[in-house]
Formats: sequence, C-alpha cells, structure tokens
Amino acid sequence: MTTADEPAGTGTPRWALFVGAAVLGLAALGVCAFVILNSWTNGWAAGQEDADHELERAQIAEQQWHQAHPDPTEPVLPDYAEYFSQVADEVAAP
Repeated sequence: MTTADEPAGTGTPRWALFVGAAVLGLAALGVCAFVILNSWTNGWAAGQEDADHELERAQIAEQQWHQAHPDPTEPVLPDYAEYFSQVADEVAAP
C-alpha cells in the first residue's frame, strides 16, 4: 500500500496481504483439525482397548463358569480302556 510519502510501486501489494492471511488461516485450520482428530482417535483407541479388556474378562468368566457347571446334555465318553480290554478278550477267546 502506498501513501503520499512513498513513491508508486513500493510497499506490499494488497493481494499479497490477502494471500498471506489466507495461508495463515489455512495453516491454523490445519493445526486445529490435527489436534481435534488426534485427540479423538486417541480417545477411540483407549475406549477400544478398554472394550477389548472387558471382552477378554467376560470370555474368561464364561469359560470358568462352564468348567464349574458342565453341560448335562453332552454325552459322557465311555471308558475306552475298559472297552478295548473287552474287545481284546473277545478276540483272544477261541
């Protein structure tokens, strides 16, 4: 901008000031976006980690419960040693 005391053609052109202000504004928006997204993703990761730990604890508790309370509808496997000894006796008998 020129004043009456400056000769024409000196000073900063008006468009350069607008470009500089736009660049600084975009940089500030970029910094704000980075800070917001970084804090949001860190919070999400911490929440996800808590959820993973809670799921793991629930699975362990469920396994412990099933070990303490076996399912009565599941078939009990026969004693194979007794079965094979009977088969061996039958095969050995003339």
